[in-house]
Amino acid sequence: MNATSSGRKSRWKARLLLLALAAFVSLCIVEIGLRLKGLRPLFVQPEQLQFWAFDPSLGWKHRPGQSGPFRTRSFEVQVSINSRGLRDGEHDYARVPGKRRILVLGDSFAWGYGVEVDQRFSEVLEVELADAEVINAGVSGYGTDQELLWLEREGARYQPDVVLLVLSGNDLPYSVESQVYFVYHKPRFRLDQSGGLIEPELPLPPPSSWDRARLHSFRYSSTARAIDLLWDMCRRAEAAPGVQVRLAKGNEGKKLTLALLSRLRRSSESCGARLLVLTTRIWWDNFCGNYEDFVEQLTKDGFAVFKSEDAPGFDPSTMIIQGDGHWNAAGHRAIALLLHEALSDSNAWTSRSP
Repeated sequence: MNATSSGRKSRWKARLLLLALAAFVSLCIVEIGLRLKGLRPLFVQPEQLQFWAFDPSLGWKHRPGQSGPFRTRSFEVQVSINSRGLRDGEHDYARVPGKRRILVLGDSFAWGYGVEVDQRFSEVLEVELADAEVINAGVSGYGTDQELLWLEREGARYQPDVVLLVLSGNDLPYSVESQVYFVYHKPRFRLDQSGGLIEPELPLPPPSSWDRARLHSFRYSSTARAIDLLWDMCRRAEAAPGVQVRLAKGNEGKKLTLALLSRLRRSSESCGARLLVLTTRIWWDNFCGNYEDFVEQLTKDGFAVFKSEDAPGFDPSTMIIQGDGHWNAAGHRAIALLLHEALSDSNAWTSRSP
């Protein structure tokens, strides 16, 4: 290689290095600018990273035996997962002689997001009901579809007298999604022309390397998140007006949730249990209809419904974790007292002997 060729190659390397350096500096400036404007990297709920594992039927589940501190900007609590994947003590499938049994299903509200395990409504309720055992099978992020499948696959083995389902506002729109939290796929039921449930396609695919890398970039880069938000806006604009899309999804989510709850009631009854539904208006999406109307519809359909807002003295200003939305320890206690009063009525239980 002659001197001229060698010099030309060196200049090209220097130019590429300068271009790379300029691109890096530009990205840093954009990143700083976006953060100053208030667009932060995506906050990823810590339980996803610490306690979840892929499940081909449910999308994700708890990793049995996992334990550790659970920290967010608002709190720090301890979490321990038992040998069967529940945030609870160990429970045999066989019933405890002389005790009735309540099985709690739900998402982060049932799981006890932001409170210690002994502060959850399920543990407080167990203390109040001396003759009952309460098993908490809540999994943060779960929807009604996942709770239904878990009950049929695993929960029925606990032979409960009561299945208590915590229904959150975001359960309705999530029921029509096949992937949530950027990474995990979830089972997606559909309705046939007669309103019957069409089974989800299983097994579910595991999280892809692309989805994991995408989520990782969102956690640390405002720029990456901004690009994704813009891309999502463009896709929605091409598809249809956003409000119309959300209204259609909301209507579908409402119908689908009602069908899921009907099957969940049948599945509860088939294992000798009565289904009770505890609702909360927190995170209720108006595109899924009016909250009070939905609760009234559940009542008309014969469901035993208890609204968390009806708990004695329930005050959102003092019973919800500030800046978060979940119940705090006082909120859980209020919910437990509401349920204790309801379960003091023998009609709330099945006829199965304790």
